[in-house]
Amino acid sequence: MDLGDGRVDPDDLERKTMLVTLPPLPPGDYWVYYLAASAEDGHDEAGSFTFGVGVVPPGRERHALAGPRRPWRTSAPSCPGGT
Repeated sequence: MDLGDGRVDPDDLERKTMLVTLPPLPPGDYWVYYLAASAEDGHDEAGSFTFGVGVVPPGRERHALAGPRRPWRTSAPSCPGGT
């Protein structure tokens, strides 16, 4: 769903924040699933989080990744809100 421009945030000195651009989204709840390869040791870090557009998203707890349709690989060690 993103515009294919995923990148590490150049302002994050720890290189743990990813940025992506999304198209305009209609109001609703959205899930983000990620799979990031650590730049430090090469291990994968998977997870998910929710956000809402015009609504309060469902619970903000971290959910186990059950298998995304399109896993995104990055060089960042983790995602904001990670473990």
